[in-house]
Amino acid sequence: MSKWVEWVPLFVFPLLFFYVSGESPDWFPASIGDKLRVLTSYNTPILVDGITLPSKQVWRPTMGQLLILISVLILYVELLKSTQTSQVSIIDHTLSTFVAIGYFGFFLSKHWAANDIFLIIMSMSFLDVIAGFTITITTARRDFSLGGLFGGD
Repeated sequence: MSKWVEWVPLFVFPLLFFYVSGESPDWFPASIGDKLRVLTSYNTPILVDGITLPSKQVWRPTMGQLLILISVLILYVELLKSTQTSQVSIIDHTLSTFVAIGYFGFFLSKHWAANDIFLIIMSMSFLDVIAGFTITITTARRDFSLGGLFGGD
């Protein structure tokens, strides 16, 4: 993995996506913000014609479903990162905690965050924090017990 991936909590990217598309901050180019706002109509299908499944049903994936799918992949990478025990993992867990608190704060205070897609991704972010600390502690405890208290004898 690249060095920045090890300590940057990846759930900050969906949060930034929601923030930029919902807030339109002054520092962000307005033309891109307008395009993102169109994308965040979460129930609008990405593919107009949809995908015809073998069952002859037509599936029309939406932007919200795509965001959830990307977040599931991010959760997988974050859980994979939490299996490593190092100084960097402590920084990553701490930053992930701040990101989860940011999700919660935005969910309670911003109109653009008060939707089910944001709630699901926020829940994944909290799961990342809880699982990250749990996996790291369990891994560290196992590493400590394998070494033994008196050198393994």
